[in-house]
Amino acid sequence: MGLIDDVGMRVNELRTQDLKEVLLISGSASECTTSDELIPLVLSQLEHIFKVDSLNFYYASRNTQELNLDGAVGRGIEDKYFTQFREYYHQLDPFFRIWSANPDATIITDRLAPLKNLTESEYYNDFFRPQSIHHQMSIYLKSKSRLLGVFSLFRPRNASEFSFREQTKANLMASSLTSALKQALTSETVGVQASIIDSMVTEAPYEGVLVLDAFLEPIYQSKSALRIMSYLNQAEEGQEVQYGPIPKEIHLRCKDFLRSVRPDETSVLNRRQYDFISPVDNQKISIHMRLIPCPKKDPLLVVCFEPEKRGLDLTKCKKKFCLSQRELDVVSLLAKGLTNKEIGERLFISEYTVENHLRSIYRKMDVNNRTSVAYLLLQMP
Repeated sequence: MGLIDDVGMRVNELRTQDLKEVLLISGSASECTTSDELIPLVLSQLEHIFKVDSLNFYYASRNTQELNLDGAVGRGIEDKYFTQFREYYHQLDPFFRIWSANPDATIITDRLAPLKNLTESEYYNDFFRPQSIHHQMSIYLKSKSRLLGVFSLFRPRNASEFSFREQTKANLMASSLTSALKQALTSETVGVQASIIDSMVTEAPYEGVLVLDAFLEPIYQSKSALRIMSYLNQAEEGQEVQYGPIPKEIHLRCKDFLRSVRPDETSVLNRRQYDFISPVDNQKISIHMRLIPCPKKDPLLVVCFEPEKRGLDLTKCKKKFCLSQRELDVVSLLAKGLTNKEIGERLFISEYTVENHLRSIYRKMDVNNRTSVAYLLLQMP
């Protein structure tokens, strides 16, 4: 009988409660946005579902496919055993060495090796026995040929061994857990990349950065870039904006630029600057475009905004809109693109107080939102 038929027979043996537990852990895992949130939650649920005394999780290194021995997360295990595993016993662990050859996502002790051979090993007697571990089930989170991590569940000698039914249930869980972990790790990578770009933008002489794919779809937009594009996208009443978040003028220039260069050309030829006057407020804006080649992928287009520098006349603003000094402080920071939380931190006031000041500012300036406030400030002579 083939593997697929064997798996089908095992799944048919699952009880209603088993399927409910699979759905429970799959649903809760899919709601996690970071691995730091995902792993402790899954450990807690696995502990309850499989009624184990202890369990742990190890991430796998992205490059070497070896366990990241410094990144263990566990429940019911003393820290000294993590140290011992890192310093020596990982070399003797029979469960990790067979992950790539095992067609299933899980393996239990009885399927790994004859129990007699295992109980006579150094690994069992010097490492498992002091922890009162006798039965083990490991759940491998594998995405194609890549290992993302391993959950290992442990029971003492006087507990029941892991059954084939439990192994089947764990197999079903492994697929959704792999997807959830992969999504969390990808999200964290994107977040780190965005933080790096943001920090670079802070030090760069530009007020905003936009990264576009080959279809001119945004894959990264700094807060300043979003603010600048919101000004440019303020269409006249009754006129429809057809270019989404990217203003028409910029969209067309980017399109022309992509058509005129090749990814294999020199970096000098892959750069271009274009100056134009904003139809909204007659402000001069320079955009710097640069093509970034990506191995085995279409190039990315980086667009940097450099608006003409205009100082905000606080005295004139205060007089025209009858703003208090504190409201003027808020307006000044709002014009720089700071959030309510950031404004509060700068002025040493609560976010709630900032919101109260903004409501008063909106009323005095006869507007309804932050963008309109910034727009009015840009229009001031």
